[in-house]
Amino acid sequence: MRRPSVLHVYKDYYPPVLGGVEKSINWMCRETRLDFHVRVLAASRSRRFVDEVIEGVRVIRVRCWGRALSAPIAPGFGGWLRRLDSDILHFHMPNPTGELAYLLTRPPRGRVVATYHSDIVRQRATGAVYGPLQQAFLRRAQVIMPTSERYLGSSLALQPHRDRCRVVALGLPLEEYEETPESASFTREIRERSPGKTRIVFLGLLRYYKGLSFLIEALAGLPSDVCLFIGGEAPDSRIRERRDLERQVREAGLGNRVVLLGRLSHTQAVGLLRAGDVFCLPSHLRSEAFGLSQIEAMTCGLPVVSANLDTGVPEVNRDGETGRVVAPGDADALREGLAELIGDPDLRRRMGEAGHRRAQGLYSTRTMGENLRRVYNSVLPPEAPSD
Repeated sequence: MRRPSVLHVYKDYYPPVLGGVEKSINWMCRETRLDFHVRVLAASRSRRFVDEVIEGVRVIRVRCWGRALSAPIAPGFGGWLRRLDSDILHFHMPNPTGELAYLLTRPPRGRVVATYHSDIVRQRATGAVYGPLQQAFLRRAQVIMPTSERYLGSSLALQPHRDRCRVVALGLPLEEYEETPESASFTREIRERSPGKTRIVFLGLLRYYKGLSFLIEALAGLPSDVCLFIGGEAPDSRIRERRDLERQVREAGLGNRVVLLGRLSHTQAVGLLRAGDVFCLPSHLRSEAFGLSQIEAMTCGLPVVSANLDTGVPEVNRDGETGRVVAPGDADALREGLAELIGDPDLRRRMGEAGHRRAQGLYSTRTMGENLRRVYNSVLPPEAPSD
């Protein structure tokens, strides 16, 4: 029997782009490609057209003539939407390029589903223009999938469409976070660099909304035997983010307590997490819609300190169960949450174990794949089941 086809539509894809959305699309493809013929349509990072197969999934990257406020300018996008005739068109939002291409070209068939990763938060002017386009597109989606109940409840853009929303939480390939000889070697390296220290760990891209300046400010008020390891690099267009952090560290006199490790391989990231005592996600703005790095930390047995955003972040990290949830953008509150865990190793252990159980039960790619297959099968016509 012919497998129904699914086309994922977004501006980028992993590899090589390391963002949470891009990696999530990769994991969705991996989890569903045995039951569905899965392909990806994205924009190239240059004017070069790319058609390649990655892990058994065909990835088409349309020529891109530049980007405006991170949205690709790719005139060929609509043509490829029609050419890659698919049973299901799975859009990842926000993506004005893909949504506009769909509205203009109207592919002849294909049921539309959309994972709603985030509102457009920072660019208000963009949001004013994008809003009507977004609403026109959402009206045509059979199923809209916000990634958390909390985001569904707080997003004004989703309220007119709640009857077609089904929450599908993101998930990680948890088995890839088990300790290996290579990750254990990096764990030892981190511990050798900080003997006798309590280690706070951050992992992720150095973006404006990550709130790392608040974390560094909080660290200054913690005991001198507490240090911070920051794993991750700024996006190419945001090198200033790293320079600002380096300057803040110097001015605060924390050069011997803060280590910016830069970009890490997956093995190194696992090693860093397993070397840590507490994980902190200090993101203070709504742009942090879910916080996949929390699940990475929980999988490795770390308690989490994060902010009480009106997004999925505190839905993943349960206050008092898997860590502490504090007021966003408040260095004092962040310091208090960290200090409680730093001062109580038994509490760290209990919360770390609870986080590990929560990640295993709710946030695996296996669970995400099962939920996706249910959505896909619910929108397919009766004559085209996937099984």
